[in-house]
Formats: sequence, C-alpha cells, structure tokens
Amino acid sequence: MIGPDWFATNPLVHAIGLGLLHGLWQGTIVAGLAAIALRTIHPMAAGRRHAVLLGGLILQLALLALTVAAVYRREIPQSLLAADPATWPAAVRTPGDTPAGDLVRPLSDVLAVIRPILPWLLAAWATGVALFAARLVAGVLSAARMRESAARVSPDLERRARELASGLALRRPFRILTVDGIETPVAIGWRRPAVLLPRLLPVRETARGLDSLVLHELAHLKHRDDGVALAQSALTCLFFHHPGTWWLAGRLTREREHRCDDLVAESGDPAAYVRALMGLEERRVCHAGSALHADAGSLLERVRRIVEPRGRVSRRRVVAGLLSAVAIAIPATWGQLLIVPAVPATPPGWSTIRAVDDAGKFSVVMERGRVRAVAIDGTALPAARFAHVGDSLHILGAEGVPVFSARVRPQGGLEWLSRGPSWRLDGT
Repeated sequence: MIGPDWFATNPLVHAIGLGLLHGLWQGTIVAGLAAIALRTIHPMAAGRRHAVLLGGLILQLALLALTVAAVYRREIPQSLLAADPATWPAAVRTPGDTPAGDLVRPLSDVLAVIRPILPWLLAAWATGVALFAARLVAGVLSAARMRESAARVSPDLERRARELASGLALRRPFRILTVDGIETPVAIGWRRPAVLLPRLLPVRETARGLDSLVLHELAHLKHRDDGVALAQSALTCLFFHHPGTWWLAGRLTREREHRCDDLVAESGDPAAYVRALMGLEERRVCHAGSALHADAGSLLERVRRIVEPRGRVSRRRVVAGLLSAVAIAIPATWGQLLIVPAVPATPPGWSTIRAVDDAGKFSVVMERGRVRAVAIDGTALPAARFAHVGDSLHILGAEGVPVFSARVRPQGGLEWLSRGPSWRLDGT
C-alpha cells in the first residue's frame, strides 16, 4: 500500500524532485540560449524563430527526463558503494569520487538540507500541475462548446474560404463558422479543425479584409498550429513554476502569429489585411479567451511589423551571438554530464553497510531495516540472488542454494554466519 512513508523514502520520488531542482538552472540556460539565438535570426524570419522557441520547450522536457534517468537507478541505488573506489561503476559513485567532486560537494551539502522536504515540494508541484491542467481541459471543453453553438457562414464566404485553402495547398478538411463571444477570428480543433469568426465580422468587414483574416487562420491550420498550441499549453502546465518556460511560450505564440501574418502578406492583400487588423483592434474588448490560444500579442504590434519591416541582422551581431551561445552551452553540457549524475537520488531512511575481509568487498543497502540491494566487488546482484530473512542475509547460487550467509546489523557491520567456496557466484 502506498502511504506517506513510501512517498517520503521512494528513490523515484526523490529522482523526480532532483530533476525539477536541476531544471531551474537548466531551464534558465535554455531560455538564455533561445534569447541569444533570436538575436542572430532576422526578425522577419518568423518560421525559424518559431522553430527555435519550440525546440527550447522540447529541450526542457528532454532535460528533465535525462536528469531523472541520470540520478535514478532501479537496479543499483546510488547509495550502494563498493569498498575500493577504483572498482566503483559510474552508476554508484558518490559526489566526492567523481571528476566533478569538488564542484558538486557544496551542491550536495545544500541538497542534504532540502532532501527531507523534497517529497513535499514535489507534491506541491504536482498540485500546481493538476490545477493548470484542469484550466487547460476547461479551455478545451469551452472551445468545444463554442464550436457546437456556432452557425455556418454564407455559401459565398464558404466558397471563398475553400479557394483560399486550395491556394495554400491545405488538404485538411475544415469548417468555417460564426459564433458569439469572440472579437477576433480563431482556428480551433485538432481532429476536426474549424475557423471561428465573430458573428458580426462578415457584415462589418470588407470582402478583401475578411478574406485576409480567413487566410491567416487557414495558415494556422496549414502549419497544424492547433496541435502545437495544445502541446505548448501542456508543457507550460508541466513547467508552470519556471519563468523561462512562460517567456518561451509567450514568444512562441507571438512568432506563430507573425509566421501566419507573413504568409498573408506574401500571398494575400497586405493593405487590406492591415486595415482589417486595425479594425479588429478598435473593436476588440476584454473577454475570456480559449486556453488553447493565449494572448497573441498586440494587433498594433503585428501591424507595425508588416508596415515597417526591420533591416538585416549585422554579421557582427551573428558572430557575437554564436560565441555567446558556445560559451554558455559548453559549461551547461559539462554540468549535465558530470554534475547531475554525481548527485544521487538517495532519500532519507536509507543506509549503507560495507565490509572487507577475506570474503572480498561486500556492500549492502538498507531501507528501513530491510535489504534493498547487494553488491559484491562493486557489482550489483539481481534481486533473485539474495534473500533477507529476519536479520539474516543469504546469497544464493544459480540453483537457489545459499553460497554464504551473514547477519546484517542496520546500525552497521556484518557478521558472517557461513561461507561457501564459490562465494563469487561465478563473477555475477
């Protein structure tokens, strides 16, 4: 049965907690690298800027998974130590015995203070994730209800929308609908995409302006931004505690809008589109939008970007950005490879017993008085090769016959009860 004690002493719980703690500096570095990359990419290259920001969010998730895997070992708990450091496998080294030992030792001292409350910090994080996920689900359900209450547009507008989709080579089936409760057009849906227009927009807007706005939303469907926005929202829920994630997500949303604006400016009527955006800005009111589509930024900013495109990025700025990125990436990679694995996910309640005599180098890891792992000569034994009965530990041979036995004292020390000549278990 899973209870508070299991939660407080489970190595996986501590591994996830350590992964989130390491994620604070990792996410900051990822956001910094993304900011440097954006400074080296032309402001009008919205597609490449969008790819960099999306890659930053995905990298945060990948680093969390790698970090948890690096500090957690199901087969060999990280507190399991052999007697001779030269024989310790990389998975069971302690911070002081790694190449980064001197650098990691202060971090280990800090984590020693944090470890007792780490499971409860993880519980608080899980609660926050659940709340943000509930908000996301509510937004998805609200968008679904809005879609169900929508009405079809006129046949003429629907025909024009199909022609625009054909010009974009958009092969996804979609519907174009009008609905109350929104002030700007929006593309929603993953399995059944649709373009929702404000109810009065077809009446207020000119034909060219309306076509430009519809073309923008069709560009979202072409790039499958509905699915990207959903994944972005899910990652934001997971890393809600990190300001770098919110910065990446906000810039990603802006560049997603800019990418579609560029497509409209290239294949549509830029002047009509600018007038349509200005009209939307004038009529827009504060309202609760869908959680799937965060604030796309100021419409006036998008207009200014179309009307006043910036010049090229200087070569000096590109070189400086690349050198800065390398200067940050090298120590960050070094820290991921050396510092992260050197801080094991060993929770409170674990203890290690080591012994050296004529039987060889022998280590036992205890969890609340029970043997959790055994190593001989620095090599962990499979769980099927040892048995813990009372205070006695029996090491079994291939046939299940005890090769030797010892009395384990939780406070430290081993008392040999019996030994066989083949105690090495044929090297296993």
